[in-house]
Amino acid sequence: MNEETSQRLAITLAKLRKRLQQIRDKNAPIGEEGTKAGLINPLLAALGWDVEDNDEVRMEYRPRPKDNPVDYALFERSSPLLFVEAKALDTNVDDDKWIKQTVIYAGVAGVEWCVLTNGDEYRFYNALAKAPV
Repeated sequence: MNEETSQRLAITLAKLRKRLQQIRDKNAPIGEEGTKAGLINPLLAALGWDVEDNDEVRMEYRPRPKDNPVDYALFERSSPLLFVEAKALDTNVDDDKWIKQTVIYAGVAGVEWCVLTNGDEYRFYNALAKAPV
């Protein structure tokens, strides 16, 4: 990660911590779409992903038409590199139901790495590992 990206990331993380605190102080939960727009998209952008470029980031991506969509597929050289499954901010990302869903989406598509997040906590999984999640 270069210096510019590191600085952009540090600034964004500070803003996101403040935003999370404001949401909690208001005790006004935000749903999945609010979590994506207000918490996940800014972080992906700070990491250098262009969330508006369909060649880099595809929302509601289905590897095959019959597959369930994953919230984000991050692409590198026209191949999915990482799947991100988003949940509402108040969702428990330790729940096996959500973990299995995320890993299955990635595993079926042959994508090695996936992330389950509620915008506050980020859980990384290797979907192709021969081990229990």
